[in-house]
Amino acid sequence: MAEQQQFSGLSQSIYELIVQHAPLDVVLSAITTVMEEELPGALVSVMLYSAETGKLDMVAGSSFSEAYKAEMQGISIGPFKGACGAAAHNRELTVCEDIASDRRWNGFHTITSEERLAACWSTPLVKNNGQLLGTFATYYREKRRPTDDEIQLIRRAAGLVVLAITHQENERLLNQYSTHDLLTGLPNRALFEAHLSYACQQEGQGAPVSVIHVDLDDFKPVNNTLGYAIGDRLLKTMAERLQKTIGDRGLVARLGADEFAVLLTGPESPPQITRCADEILHDLSRPFEIEGNQLHISASVGIASQHSRPMRAEELMCYADAAVQDAKAEGRNTWHWFEGLSPTINSEYVTMRRELMEAIEQQQFEVHYQPIIAATSGRIRGVEALVRWRHPSRGLIAPGQFIPLAEQTGQIVAIGQWVLQRACADIATWNRQHSQELTVFVNISPLQFRRYGFLQEIQRALEESQLAPELLELEVTENVLMSGTGRAIETLGEIRDMGVRVAIDDFGTGYSSLRYLRELPINKVKVDRSFITDITDNSGNAAIVQGIITMAHHLGLRVVGEGVETPEQAQDLEQRGCDFLQGFLFYRPMPLADLHPAIASGKRHAR
Repeated sequence: MAEQQQFSGLSQSIYELIVQHAPLDVVLSAITTVMEEELPGALVSVMLYSAETGKLDMVAGSSFSEAYKAEMQGISIGPFKGACGAAAHNRELTVCEDIASDRRWNGFHTITSEERLAACWSTPLVKNNGQLLGTFATYYREKRRPTDDEIQLIRRAAGLVVLAITHQENERLLNQYSTHDLLTGLPNRALFEAHLSYACQQEGQGAPVSVIHVDLDDFKPVNNTLGYAIGDRLLKTMAERLQKTIGDRGLVARLGADEFAVLLTGPESPPQITRCADEILHDLSRPFEIEGNQLHISASVGIASQHSRPMRAEELMCYADAAVQDAKAEGRNTWHWFEGLSPTINSEYVTMRRELMEAIEQQQFEVHYQPIIAATSGRIRGVEALVRWRHPSRGLIAPGQFIPLAEQTGQIVAIGQWVLQRACADIATWNRQHSQELTVFVNISPLQFRRYGFLQEIQRALEESQLAPELLELEVTENVLMSGTGRAIETLGEIRDMGVRVAIDDFGTGYSSLRYLRELPINKVKVDRSFITDITDNSGNAAIVQGIITMAHHLGLRVVGEGVETPEQAQDLEQRGCDFLQGFLFYRPMPLADLHPAIASGKRHAR
């Protein structure tokens, strides 16, 4: 028992290595070293299993000779393949107290004799889902069997090895899915824009950059009539066809929903670019065979290129999208090369910008609140403030229709300031009236976060509302923090010094990985809804969510699951240890006046 207590202390150092994202070989080597200290005279090794080859390879075991480690590569699993091969085959602890006389070691006696190995105990490394990861073995230079305490110690160490391997897999998945689309495997918008920005920064050093924006025509009816499973298969097949069409000429990405993009940075001339667009239209026009359904689909294609005139990355994206709208206006299933803002687009842009300015001046905005509940008790622990625009003639406008323009024009700063002040005032008043201590979550835009005077805005909102600082939680996206990490950490530290909390919103969709979390003075991470939508039937998403929850908890952070719409999603998240839940399953966003009746009745708010 004393050995186990001592091992518990030493295992803490292993947990720290895992949380700090040390390389897997470093973690495994540390585990073998700890075990050799705990079991005097033992030589400890780790072998990893390759599902592709069906063989085991020794990856950790510093006490063994190089010759022995070389022999322990590519070991087949089976009942007579040494202790490790047998343990992997039988999926149970295998004890060989006398290697020299044990027939399971036939074929290995020469190398074990040279290494002076007399006994070996090997245990399989198996994930909860039954997947074989490898083996964990303890050797001795004298014949012996393990005691019960030694067996328990070995199993605990093997558990640490499984944790380390699983963590690395989750980290790899998270990094993959933060830059790539889950369904198609293509680069996502974030990675595409990163490549585009880099290409544009090489101005004068390479060929002009071009963007081809591909927007499928009438894709929504496919989902509505045949179901989302067929729609997903169609998107995946279409992505494969688009990649084959482009080949090595450019980068293909999925921007979202039914939108794709191609980045061309080669020496293509304008005629070659338009020929590429023609090829895309031709190849997509061929019917798709999906589960017995012959589907016909077309696309509208927009082209923006530095061949026309110098353009920055964001201009190429914007103008390619504008060209798509022109292609649709021209009858669809065609391409349009952007030459300048069309009168219609320019007029809409100017009108919306002017109306946004009037909305700010006349305070046409409203704040609605969506409760966030504790996963285990179901009690409301806070609310997220969500802005809405009450247009005098068009009624209530959702944020998706005006926030992107406000961010582009910079008007988001004024809107964000107003929302912060109103949310603090609303919840401070509500708390006093109802003797509660609800926390309010407020979204902060990138421009607002980086703006000089932002900290003073927070202080002023708190002082004017008399809201306790610990009841304000600011939500910032991970990309805001990763683009200028040093300054971001400094700002977050000053926010924390005020007593205000910070959550990372839409976690998992940008460039960051979990290793950055330990550097940031934050309190929560909010798992993006895209990972939760199909968490119950998508093992990749489930693994990512579990990885986020596990490592966030190791760092002392709480986790919020966003966009929960079904009881199955809620149950899955609760079982995985998610702390808080938010979504239409529980409450829709509501005006402040409806908040108390909804909480008092315990009924979800439907609109």
